Amino acid sequence: MRRSRTTPGVPGLILLLLAAACSQFSVRERHDPGADFARLHTWAWHPRTQEPWDRRLARDRLDVVIEDGIQSALTAKGYQKVDDDPDFRVNYHVAVGARQALQSDPNTYGYSLGVWGMEIYAYDEGSLFIDVIDAHTNTLLWRGVGSAITRPGLSLEERQARFAAGVEKVMAQFPPR
Repeated sequence: MRRSRTTPGVPGLILLLLAAACSQFSVRERHDPGADFARLHTWAWHPRTQEPWDRRLARDRLDVVIEDGIQSALTAKGYQKVDDDPDFRVNYHVAVGARQALQSDPNTYGYSLGVWGMEIYAYDEGSLFIDVIDAHTNTLLWRGVGSAITRPGLSLEERQARFAAGVEKVMAQFPPR
Protein backbone atom coordinates (compact mmCIF):
# COMPACT_ATOMS: atom_id res chain seq x y z
CA MET A 1 0.00 0.00 0.00
CA ARG A 2 1.49 3.36 -0.99
CA ARG A 3 0.76 6.31 1.26
CA SER A 4 0.82 10.06 0.67
CA ARG A 5 1.16 11.80 3.99
CA THR A 6 -0.18 15.14 5.06
CA THR A 7 0.35 14.47 8.79
CA PRO A 8 1.50 11.51 10.86
CA GLY A 9 -1.34 9.02 10.97
CA VAL A 10 -0.55 5.49 12.05
CA PRO A 11 -4.10 5.14 13.50
CA GLY A 12 -5.60 5.93 10.09
CA LEU A 13 -3.44 3.25 8.45
CA ILE A 14 -4.39 0.73 11.13
CA LEU A 15 -8.10 1.48 10.62
CA LEU A 16 -7.76 1.05 6.85
CA LEU A 17 -5.94 -2.26 7.26
CA LEU A 18 -8.49 -3.52 9.79
CA ALA A 19 -11.33 -2.58 7.46
CA ALA A 20 -9.63 -4.42 4.62
CA ALA A 21 -9.07 -7.51 6.76
CA CYS A 22 -12.67 -7.58 8.05
CA SER A 23 -14.25 -7.05 4.66
CA GLN A 24 -11.83 -8.89 2.40
CA PHE A 25 -14.29 -8.86 -0.50
CA SER A 26 -16.87 -6.35 -1.57
CA VAL A 27 -19.51 -8.16 -3.63
CA ARG A 28 -22.27 -6.64 -5.71
CA GLU A 29 -24.53 -7.80 -8.50
CA ARG A 30 -26.79 -6.29 -11.13
CA HIS A 31 -29.33 -8.09 -13.22
CA ASP A 32 -32.01 -7.52 -15.80
CA PRO A 33 -35.18 -7.13 -13.72
CA GLY A 34 -37.26 -8.47 -16.60
CA ALA A 35 -35.22 -11.66 -17.01
CA ASP A 36 -36.85 -14.99 -16.18
CA PHE A 37 -34.08 -16.84 -14.36
CA ALA A 38 -36.38 -19.82 -13.69
CA ARG A 39 -36.18 -20.77 -17.38
CA LEU A 40 -32.40 -21.20 -17.20
CA HIS A 41 -31.25 -24.80 -16.87
CA THR A 42 -28.21 -25.31 -19.12
CA TRP A 43 -25.04 -23.30 -19.62
CA ALA A 44 -21.74 -23.13 -21.51
CA TRP A 45 -18.67 -20.92 -21.50
CA HIS A 46 -18.97 -17.79 -23.60
CA PRO A 47 -16.53 -17.75 -26.54
CA ARG A 48 -13.48 -15.64 -25.71
CA THR A 49 -12.98 -12.48 -27.71
CA GLN A 50 -10.20 -11.15 -25.49
CA GLU A 51 -7.89 -12.29 -22.72
CA PRO A 52 -9.78 -12.37 -19.39
CA TRP A 53 -6.84 -11.00 -17.42
CA ASP A 54 -5.40 -7.64 -16.63
CA ARG A 55 -1.87 -7.81 -18.06
CA ARG A 56 -0.39 -6.75 -14.72
CA LEU A 57 -1.57 -9.95 -13.03
CA ALA A 58 0.41 -13.14 -12.87
CA ARG A 59 -1.90 -15.90 -14.02
CA ASP A 60 -0.55 -18.66 -11.78
CA ARG A 61 -3.31 -21.03 -12.90
CA LEU A 62 -5.88 -18.68 -11.42
CA ASP A 63 -8.02 -19.17 -14.52
CA VAL A 64 -8.44 -22.82 -13.53
CA VAL A 65 -9.40 -21.79 -9.98
CA ILE A 66 -11.98 -19.31 -11.29
CA GLU A 67 -13.46 -21.67 -13.89
CA ASP A 68 -13.62 -24.60 -11.45
CA GLY A 69 -15.29 -22.36 -8.85
CA ILE A 70 -17.90 -21.08 -11.29
CA GLN A 71 -18.62 -24.56 -12.62
CA SER A 72 -18.90 -26.03 -9.10
CA ALA A 73 -21.26 -23.26 -8.00
CA LEU A 74 -23.50 -23.67 -11.04
CA THR A 75 -23.55 -27.48 -10.72
CA ALA A 76 -24.46 -27.18 -7.02
CA LYS A 77 -27.39 -24.94 -8.00
CA GLY A 78 -28.67 -27.54 -10.50
CA TYR A 79 -27.42 -26.00 -13.76
CA GLN A 80 -26.10 -28.45 -16.34
CA LYS A 81 -23.08 -27.67 -18.50
CA VAL A 82 -23.69 -28.52 -22.17
CA ASP A 83 -21.76 -28.21 -25.41
CA ASP A 84 -24.65 -27.22 -27.68
CA ASP A 85 -27.62 -24.87 -27.37
CA PRO A 86 -27.26 -23.67 -23.74
CA ASP A 87 -29.81 -21.41 -22.07
CA PHE A 88 -27.04 -19.08 -20.93
CA ARG A 89 -23.32 -18.52 -21.32
CA VAL A 90 -20.82 -17.50 -18.66
CA ASN A 91 -17.86 -15.17 -19.07
CA TYR A 92 -15.43 -13.62 -16.59
CA HIS A 93 -12.79 -10.94 -16.51
CA VAL A 94 -10.20 -9.89 -13.93
CA ALA A 95 -8.94 -6.29 -13.67
CA VAL A 96 -6.81 -4.20 -11.32
CA GLY A 97 -7.32 -0.48 -10.78
CA ALA A 98 -5.68 2.19 -8.65
CA ARG A 99 -7.79 3.52 -5.79
CA GLN A 100 -7.39 6.11 -3.05
CA ALA A 101 -8.85 6.38 0.43
CA LEU A 102 -8.95 9.48 2.58
CA GLN A 103 -8.61 8.81 6.30
CA SER A 104 -8.77 11.30 9.15
CA ASP A 105 -6.29 11.03 11.98
CA PRO A 106 -8.23 11.06 15.28
CA ASN A 107 -5.07 12.15 17.13
CA THR A 108 -4.85 15.56 15.45
CA TYR A 109 -7.13 18.52 15.81
CA GLY A 110 -7.52 21.79 13.98
CA TYR A 111 -7.87 22.89 10.43
CA SER A 112 -5.30 24.19 7.97
CA LEU A 113 -6.40 24.47 4.35
CA GLY A 114 -8.59 21.42 4.79
CA VAL A 115 -5.81 18.82 4.79
CA TRP A 116 -4.36 18.86 8.30
CA GLY A 117 -5.14 15.62 10.10
CA MET A 118 -5.98 13.74 6.89
CA GLU A 119 -4.11 10.96 5.12
CA ILE A 120 -4.48 9.80 1.55
CA TYR A 121 -3.75 6.11 0.95
CA ALA A 122 -3.18 4.83 -2.55
CA TYR A 123 -3.68 1.13 -3.21
CA ASP A 124 -4.61 -1.28 -5.98
CA GLU A 125 -7.99 -2.98 -6.02
CA GLY A 126 -8.58 -6.18 -7.96
CA SER A 127 -12.01 -7.02 -9.34
CA LEU A 128 -13.48 -10.25 -10.67
CA PHE A 129 -16.44 -9.77 -13.04
CA ILE A 130 -18.67 -12.78 -13.75
CA ASP A 131 -21.28 -12.35 -16.49
CA VAL A 132 -24.30 -14.48 -17.33
CA ILE A 133 -25.41 -13.89 -20.91
CA ASP A 134 -28.61 -15.07 -22.59
CA ALA A 135 -27.36 -17.54 -25.19
CA HIS A 136 -30.24 -16.84 -27.59
CA THR A 137 -30.34 -13.03 -27.50
CA ASN A 138 -26.70 -12.39 -26.48
CA THR A 139 -27.85 -9.92 -23.80
CA LEU A 140 -26.42 -9.57 -20.33
CA LEU A 141 -28.77 -11.11 -17.75
CA TRP A 142 -26.61 -10.86 -14.63
CA ARG A 143 -23.23 -9.49 -13.57
CA GLY A 144 -21.56 -10.28 -10.28
CA VAL A 145 -18.49 -8.36 -9.18
CA GLY A 146 -16.14 -9.16 -6.33
CA SER A 147 -13.50 -6.59 -5.39
CA ALA A 148 -10.69 -6.56 -2.84
CA ILE A 149 -7.48 -4.73 -2.07
CA THR A 150 -4.63 -6.55 -3.81
CA ARG A 151 -2.04 -8.24 -1.64
CA PRO A 152 1.09 -8.73 -3.79
CA GLY A 153 3.10 -10.62 -1.14
CA LEU A 154 0.80 -13.66 -1.02
CA SER A 155 2.06 -17.11 -1.97
CA LEU A 156 0.59 -18.96 -4.95
CA GLU A 157 -1.57 -21.09 -2.64
CA GLU A 158 -2.84 -18.01 -0.79
CA ARG A 159 -3.70 -16.24 -4.08
CA GLN A 160 -5.54 -19.32 -5.32
CA ALA A 161 -7.48 -19.63 -2.06
CA ARG A 162 -8.34 -15.93 -2.17
CA PHE A 163 -9.65 -16.18 -5.74
CA ALA A 164 -11.63 -19.33 -4.87
CA ALA A 165 -13.26 -17.51 -1.94
CA GLY A 166 -14.03 -14.53 -4.18
CA VAL A 167 -15.68 -16.73 -6.82
CA GLU A 168 -17.76 -18.43 -4.13
CA LYS A 169 -18.97 -15.11 -2.71
CA VAL A 170 -19.85 -13.70 -6.13
CA MET A 171 -21.64 -16.87 -7.27
CA ALA A 172 -23.64 -16.95 -4.02
CA GLN A 173 -25.52 -13.98 -5.51
CA PHE A 174 -26.65 -15.99 -8.57
CA PRO A 175 -29.44 -16.36 -9.46
CA PRO A 176 -30.77 -13.12 -8.02
CA ARG A 177 -33.48 -13.45 -5.39
